[in-house]
Amino acid sequence: PNAGAAAAQRPDSCGTAPASPCRTVALPRWGHPPPLTSRKYGGVGVPALTRLAKTVACSESEARLSLELAHASGLLGTRTAGVGTSEQFDAWRAQDPGFRFAVLLAAWWRLGWTPLEARDLEGKSTPALSPKPDCAGCRAVRVPLLQELSRVSPGLAANQVSVAADRASVAAVMLWRRPLLHGSPQDGGMPFATLWQEAELLGLLSHNAITRLGRVLPDNNEDAIEAQAAALLPRSSDQASFGTDLTAMVVGAPSARVRSLLDSCADREGRGGATIWRLSPATVRRALDEGTTGPELEQLLSSIAA
Repeated sequence: PNAGAAAAQRPDSCGTAPASPCRTVALPRWGHPPPLTSRKYGGVGVPALTRLAKTVACSESEARLSLELAHASGLLGTRTAGVGTSEQFDAWRAQDPGFRFAVLLAAWWRLGWTPLEARDLEGKSTPALSPKPDCAGCRAVRVPLLQELSRVSPGLAANQVSVAADRASVAAVMLWRRPLLHGSPQDGGMPFATLWQEAELLGLLSHNAITRLGRVLPDNNEDAIEAQAAALLPRSSDQASFGTDLTAMVVGAPSARVRSLLDSCADREGRGGATIWRLSPATVRRALDEGTTGPELEQLLSSIAA
């Protein structure tokens, strides 16, 4: 391992919360009408993907991975005008982040293609959500990656550390053990580079070391996977702090109830470690026009006040 990777990482704290599932929390901002525009021949093109990434404040890779996993989970569907949320979305969205993450992770584990594969054999860009043939090899290669990284640091106790691995060495061992494994055309000189990136974005790897989540995923134990997913992501917050400047701030991930209420009567201004909404006469009027009375709105806002 190189000097940077050799910095030991605790298996329960490698890295931070996985990026892509966190980004998927923002799906309602673009998933409801108007839907995400799709190309004439199917899929979400690079311009639309770039706009989505800018809206959600993430990289194009994170946006592509979120789209692919949400679609594979049945959370997105194709509409006449483009791609939008499915009937299953609201029920999924109402769950805690750990559960939502586990659903997306299960979709990745069984997916028959490489969701971050953005270029074909000729080097041309490919749209997200474009029709793809099922590839058993794309699905099978995930198992030896996590198995080999687990072998590097076998049976670690809670107070021990995960050993960082050298990417080239891991790829060489994988190919020696299973010569028919294949990666992505866009991997370049590093075999399985795209797969490795996906595993990092999903919190399975961090600093070239496997995480606790990466260890339990191959066992297909849903309870263990959800428990580790919940440990990586904060629980939903059911309270908001209201400021004198007509802002409402929710620290962490807002619950479905809080998010729905504030989206109905305020404009979202920012997200990150905290999500901020701003109320105005126009936004309050919007809530009233949708059928909420003044006293009802006041009572609902009071019920979530910290």
